[in-house]
Amino acid sequence: MKLKLIFLLLFLAVCSQPQKSLPEFTPPGWIDGETSVFSVRRNDSLVFRRTITVELDEEAGEPVLVFRSVVESESAPFFFLDSTIFTLTRYTLKPCWLYRTVASEISISEVEVTFDSDAITLQKNTIDGTSKLTLKPLPYSYCMEMLPMLLRAVPLDPGLKFTLSGIIPLEMRTQPVQVKVLGTRLVTTPLGEILCREIETATRGRTVRLLYELADPHRLIAIRDEENSTETVLSQFFIQEPQTTLPEE
Repeated sequence: MKLKLIFLLLFLAVCSQPQKSLPEFTPPGWIDGETSVFSVRRNDSLVFRRTITVELDEEAGEPVLVFRSVVESESAPFFFLDSTIFTLTRYTLKPCWLYRTVASEISISEVEVTFDSDAITLQKNTIDGTSKLTLKPLPYSYCMEMLPMLLRAVPLDPGLKFTLSGIIPLEMRTQPVQVKVLGTRLVTTPLGEILCREIETATRGRTVRLLYELADPHRLIAIRDEENSTETVLSQFFIQEPQTTLPEE
């Protein structure tokens, strides 16, 4: 009887332990109009150019960050465009909405994601029609397209681990994303050598490593995706005059 009581007390003690939460985001010094241009190479061949801009704006009185990412063919012999725009609240980095278009010579897909307090709504449009999905919000739910910018705000503490709920809008599904902060790396770019902290994201066997400048504002410097044999490296960085035009609701 005494042994059973001990096991019961141990079980209750384990169950009562608070669950490990996401580390507190620390927004970096976002620069209004900052523009990063990346070269995307596969097996040492330049295939795409990716341009990411950050703009400071407001929506319904709420300060927000507007991110635009455009991926275009650089040397591939076919037309390809992948354009994404999304917003996060400026200080708490909560997701607001996302719109993405992926187009080629033979197809086009559009997807829109809206984040509300009680639901996450996805709508996908293709030549085959429209699909809709409503998800129950989970703690720390973000579209996968948001992660490269979101992780700029993660404390760059080696060994830090946590899990996000990743939404894949084009596939209308979710998956857990394990995030781990690795060690320091010196990355060679066309802008020179930049000291970075490496962050690893893992999703069902697929591992991607993102490298962020140690110095504020922790710019994204490189992405290494071994599964797709691609490496994305910062090639240009400048500040342009913001011209924020948000879609009408």
